[in-house]
Amino acid sequence: MELKANNHIIIFGQDIQANHILANHLKSFKEFSHLNVKTCEEFFDKKLNDIQRAFFELNLMARAFKVYSTKNSGFAGLIRMISADDRIVSYDKIFSSEKQFEIIKENIQRLKFHNLQIAASYFKLFDLSKNLKKPIQESLEYLLKALEFDKENMAYRIFIMKEFFNQNKYKEIDSMLKNILQTQAKEFLQTMLSPIFGEFECYFYDYVYFDDENFPYIVFMGSKICEFFRFSQRKKYLRLCYLKNEQERKNLLNLEKMSIPKYFFRSYKSNVRLALRLHRKIYKSQNITKKEYFNQIPLILMKALKDSFKQKYLIYKLFILDIIKK
Repeated sequence: MELKANNHIIIFGQDIQANHILANHLKSFKEFSHLNVKTCEEFFDKKLNDIQRAFFELNLMARAFKVYSTKNSGFAGLIRMISADDRIVSYDKIFSSEKQFEIIKENIQRLKFHNLQIAASYFKLFDLSKNLKKPIQESLEYLLKALEFDKENMAYRIFIMKEFFNQNKYKEIDSMLKNILQTQAKEFLQTMLSPIFGEFECYFYDYVYFDDENFPYIVFMGSKICEFFRFSQRKKYLRLCYLKNEQERKNLLNLEKMSIPKYFFRSYKSNVRLALRLHRKIYKSQNITKKEYFNQIPLILMKALKDSFKQKYLIYKLFILDIIKK
């Protein structure tokens, strides 16, 4: 589009190899040979460290007439502040979701990008296909292709299991979880429970509510989520459920020894909101008395707040006292 408008182009991106591949592809069009297509790497001193490079790129980008980016780009947000005008153009304003889907699908392996880039493209197809309400199986295929090109990506596995939950394919989920927990439990739990991946919070309910002993690894995962949020009553209940499965009991007892990751949370508000929301739903779904429910709230709040920034811990204590009084 910009080449047809007779404009020069600079390509920015963290993947230097991908930048060069895209630049060379654009240069291959003879009708645009009179225009400059460069990558940002061609402009800065190779001695710059990562922080210096980031500042250089921001300043260079701020001098462009237009910057094409995703709508959620942090760099784009900074450019708005630096340039004091809105020269950022979101892809979503140019192409509809349907058009984006078609473009990616037709060109996904046209350029020889790294496997991780191809995996990300397949995941984008999955995301777009969900928004476009494509058939469930079609969306799942894109997700499986993403995992094929990025086999170590735990997030893709979590998304796949969510799709299986949507289809009530508990046998497939249980089988996947068994393999993951026996080989890559630490990596899986760190991804699943990490505050960086906030989109997984809504997936917790699938596991926490599940109590079918025929699929013990799903129940086990629910108990670990309860352990993370210190929902002791629900954790004990789920433990009794999965240990009823005599065939897997020994393996599950061994898995109980693995530790739950600890994190500094994003903010006390988000942690409190999530912790209480989960606790409320558990209370409604189980035979927990109101007294037990309210007795657990201070402990839940302490956990959520203590894991936040510790220098503000005194303020959090006051916040807890205020909640209890109310």
